[in-house]
Amino acid sequence: MENLGAAGVAMMKCGYRLAAGAAWLMLVGGAVANPTPQTAEAASDFNGVWAPVMKGPPGQDRRGPPDGVGGPGRFAGPDRPGAPPVISARDQLNGLDHGDIRTRSLMTEAGKAKFAEYDPLLHPASNCQTPGLPSIAQIPELQEWTVTADQLTVRHESWETTRIVHLGQTAHAAGPHTVLGYATGKIDDRSVVIDTTDLNAEWGGIGRNAPGSDQRTIRETYRLIDHDTMEGVIEVTDPLYLYRPLSMPVTLKRQPAGTRIVDFPCDIEVSRRDYHYIRAGQEK
Repeated sequence: MENLGAAGVAMMKCGYRLAAGAAWLMLVGGAVANPTPQTAEAASDFNGVWAPVMKGPPGQDRRGPPDGVGGPGRFAGPDRPGAPPVISARDQLNGLDHGDIRTRSLMTEAGKAKFAEYDPLLHPASNCQTPGLPSIAQIPELQEWTVTADQLTVRHESWETTRIVHLGQTAHAAGPHTVLGYATGKIDDRSVVIDTTDLNAEWGGIGRNAPGSDQRTIRETYRLIDHDTMEGVIEVTDPLYLYRPLSMPVTLKRQPAGTRIVDFPCDIEVSRRDYHYIRAGQEK
């Protein structure tokens, strides 16, 4: 990207976020029980710059629940069991994809009613704001992990977002709800478990575009498979909007030594441009 100007980088990155979106999610709600202090060896293994990798054929959307919900590798809709989900004209107008439709099929009536109010121009990403979890944990952009004695810091390239995970805590006093919530975690035996609570109600709170309530909790579980690979699961629990926890896998790859995150400006007009084009085409 060094041959591009700052404006070119911003336009490419913002457009990429809308087009590529998030990879796989993996979260479960709940508090961390009986944490074991991390060892120096385990902590050092997680330090570095990582990036989620996209899975599936090029162009295949991997956001939302994994294929196989309702059938092996396919979505079982009410109209055609085992068939891909049908995207209505209205859903297309709002920029929804198969992942969004799969997510919606797992939502409660309250969740579906909220999703029916969706306007893509109100989504945080359309306004150069972080959508928070689970999207930022999946988007195939850089993440810099830094472990200290009592804290894991995850700096995301996406929307210049930094998360703080408090290690060794089993509980915390209830506080204000925010877009990033309050995260506790533990590092033990080459694994990391992160529990996040106190989250805002947000568009994209349980998936790419699907809304999440302020009752949701998220658990991320990562394990080092080898020195350069982490495999994990993100599970979202939302008693108001989901019938059951929503779980997805994610794989992170360590980036070469010297890789660094470079902040870049986000242009709201660029972020909204794709949806304007979609609506203009649909309304002709």
